[in-house]
Amino acid sequence: MAGDARARDRRADERRRPLEQILAEVRPPAHLADRPYLQPVYDEPEFVVRNVWRLYGAVDDGVPAHLKPAPQAALGREVAALAAVSARWWRARKPWPRR
Repeated sequence: MAGDARARDRRADERRRPLEQILAEVRPPAHLADRPYLQPVYDEPEFVVRNVWRLYGAVDDGVPAHLKPAPQAALGREVAALAAVSARWWRARKPWPRR
């Protein structure tokens, strides 16, 4: 019995995917996406997926920035760009005058 539970848990772990991957893959069915009354006018489909994720799979930490954070790839590019600007500034700066 315990072996069955471990196997079931292992299969569940294999199916578990990160939220960003789910957000990239989830799309409404084509036959529903064209209906005028199902268009995302007041909300984005991403918010629906994130709310389902928070409701059934994760804890809302109360940080407003986590409601719709930037994708990890975009965040990484921005951090790299900021580091490059900082490095250029550091190399170009004039030494502080000595007193």
